[in-house]
Amino acid sequence: VERPSVTIRAQSTGASVYAGVGRLHAQQSEQAATAVERGGFCRDAARWYQRGIAIWDAMQKSGSLSVLDAGRRAAAAIGIARCGVR
Repeated sequence: VERPSVTIRAQSTGASVYAGVGRLHAQQSEQAATAVERGGFCRDAARWYQRGIAIWDAMQKSGSLSVLDAGRRAAAAIGIARCGVR
């Protein structure tokens, strides 16, 4: 079994961190008191999710996207959809 390169692991970790920050903002949007606050948190969440998705998309293009990362990418896309941000 071949081990992934340090670069691939770093990309995977970075994308996961970005998506994690997106999840935190999405959670904050659920607890926001006003629609304006919810919208702001959702926009922030979408930006962070998109940063992770961009990395996962680049990994897919290079043939280095794992099944685990593909699932994480799908979850980030769902996070964006849940916030209603396109």
